[in-house]
Amino acid sequence: MKLHLTPIVAASTLALLTACGGSSGDGATTTTPPPAGVKITSANQTSAARAGLDAGLSMAMAQGALGSGAAASPAAVAGRAHALTSLVRHAVDSATRKTAAGLDAHAAVLSSANENCAVGGTVSSSFDDKDGNLMLSAGDVITATFSQCRDSSTSTINGTVVITVAANPQVNGSNSQLSVNAQFQTLAVTDTGSSYTVNGSVSVAETDNDVTTNTAITIGSGGLSLVVAATGLNDTITLGAGLAVTTTTADDGSFAAVAVNGSVTSSALGGTVSIATPIALSGPGSDAYPSAGQMVITGASGSKVRISAVSNAQATLELDADGDGSYESSSTVAWSSLVP
Repeated sequence: MKLHLTPIVAASTLALLTACGGSSGDGATTTTPPPAGVKITSANQTSAARAGLDAGLSMAMAQGALGSGAAASPAAVAGRAHALTSLVRHAVDSATRKTAAGLDAHAAVLSSANENCAVGGTVSSSFDDKDGNLMLSAGDVITATFSQCRDSSTSTINGTVVITVAANPQVNGSNSQLSVNAQFQTLAVTDTGSSYTVNGSVSVAETDNDVTTNTAITIGSGGLSLVVAATGLNDTITLGAGLAVTTTTADDGSFAAVAVNGSVTSSALGGTVSIATPIALSGPGSDAYPSAGQMVITGASGSKVRISAVSNAQATLELDADGDGSYESSSTVAWSSLVP
C-alpha cells in the first residue's frame, strides 16, 4: 500500500491541472475574455489531437514511474517518467520518510532533509508540521526542490513543488485516501529527448486499496501552463480552470486508464478547444500508449476530431469539420506522432 502509517503518514499522490478581472476608473468591471475557440480542420486536426492528449496522457498515465516503490515496468518508467502524479508522490515520500526522525512533538515543527535520487541528483525536502502532531494532516506543507534528480537513466527533473495537505489522510486496513493541493514552480522535466516545463496549481484526491489506485485531479482557478518541446512538437498548453483528469492504475502495473474533460488552450493550435473522454483511454501499464478508448476534441462551430485507439501503436483520427455531427474523413496514425 502506498500510504504508510509510520511516525508520519507517508503518502502518494498528485495533481494535474480564468479569467482576469479588474476595475476601470469609472467603477465599471472589465473582464479579460477567454481565448477564442479555434475551428478544427484537416489542416490542424493533428495539433488539436496533440493538445487534448498532452493535457492528460503526459501527466497521468504512469503513476508508478517515480517514488515509493510502486510497481512499474521499464517501458512505463522511460515513457512516462514525467507524470506529475509521480513527482508529487516522490516529493511527499521524500519529505515524510526522511524528516520523521527529526520531528518533535510540539506545534509548527519544521524539518528538512536531502535525499539522493536513484540514478543521480538530489531532492531537498522540508516538512512543516503545522499542528505538531507528528503525522501528515490537514494544513501541513511539504516543499520539495529537485536538483538534477534522475530516477531513471533517461529522465532529469529540476524545480520546486509545494504541497499542502487538504484533508487528514484516511487509512482503514488496505484502503487509504489522500487529498492535497500542489503548486508547481518552474518544474522542468526532460525524458528521452522531450522536455516539459510546468507552472501552476492543482488539487488531487487519491484512493488506494492495494489493488488499484484511483486519482481525481481538478485544475484550480490559477490554471496550469505546460511548455512542451519534443521532436516535431513545440507548444505551450494552458489547462483551463475546472479541467478534470481521472485515472485508474493497477498497483501491479498491469493496467492504466485515464479520462480528461475540460478546456485547453494551445499556442501551436492557435486557440482553445474542449476535451471529452466518452471511453477512458486504457491499456497495460507496461505499454507507452493506450490500446483502447476514445477522446473527442471540439472546437469552434461544433467542429470535432475524434481519437480512437486501434492498438498500443496506432489510433484513428476522424474529422467533423463542419460540425454537423457526421465525421467526413478518417485516417490511422501512429500514437508516437500524437504523444511525444
